[in-house]
Amino acid sequence: MRRSKLEHAEQDEPRPILTHHITTRWIPVEPGPPEAGSAAGPPGTDHPSLLVGPIARRHSRRTGEGLPPRPPAPSPCRTRLVIADHAPRPSPNPMRTSTLAAALTAVFLLALPQAVLAAPPTPQPFQPSDAQRERLDRGEIIARAERGDLIRMEIVAVVDAPVADVWRVVWDFGSAADWVPDMISTEVVERGDGWFTADAVTGLPFPLRDRSYRLRVARHPMPGDVRASHWENETGHGNINVLRGFWVVEPWQGDPARTLARQVTWMDFGLIVPDGMVTRAARRELPATMEALRRHVRSR
Repeated sequence: MRRSKLEHAEQDEPRPILTHHITTRWIPVEPGPPEAGSAAGPPGTDHPSLLVGPIARRHSRRTGEGLPPRPPAPSPCRTRLVIADHAPRPSPNPMRTSTLAAALTAVFLLALPQAVLAAPPTPQPFQPSDAQRERLDRGEIIARAERGDLIRMEIVAVVDAPVADVWRVVWDFGSAADWVPDMISTEVVERGDGWFTADAVTGLPFPLRDRSYRLRVARHPMPGDVRASHWENETGHGNINVLRGFWVVEPWQGDPARTLARQVTWMDFGLIVPDGMVTRAARRELPATMEALRRHVRSR
């Protein structure tokens, strides 16, 4: 009787052997009474060959591997062999794994408190070098803009006015649109003891869209006559990702009529900012902001 090609293939093709992977580990167990519902058994029943049963013996016959030797049990403890029997798992799809990992990471980050993701920055007084001290004393403005995970901008300058006058302008965020360049509007929506929440809109050059955001601003305790505040944007308001920073104003070299003002800001506008725009900010926009602060303090 002739067999079909299909029957030949079915009978000639070797069938895969289902193997089981045995994971073993030894757990020290202090001497004591048997667990509820179990018998202690005669001495020596904790040997692997007696505990693993037919699964491990079948595994040994099919794979040709022997059982692991029993390690010596430390006295006065005895040992128990724990066996996990599981079938081999297919190799994960790297694309699916990376997508799943990204999704889990996003869920984890969304579940974190906002204070963990973006804690308010700690205001730090400026520590000038000798050369910087000479520049500041001459009335120059020190401005820096750096690109990293966030764009960092810093301006430092001396204002010829007492600390109280400069601080009054810096803390009055509701009037910031009157003197800050490119600030279109500001509105304080909530106020408390030493803090306030404000909505603001900052203009950007064409073709970029203006940035709107909500800031929570709070005073930061500082020693002596130093005044400071820090802020961070609230997520879910506006079209900006990150906007954090601080102001520090302090007497300049012991002169009560002169104030050193420092502003540091970290930002992520939620769009691609060209390097040329960052450079221009350090050369033009940041010094213009400090000059505007000087004029506004004098006008008041």
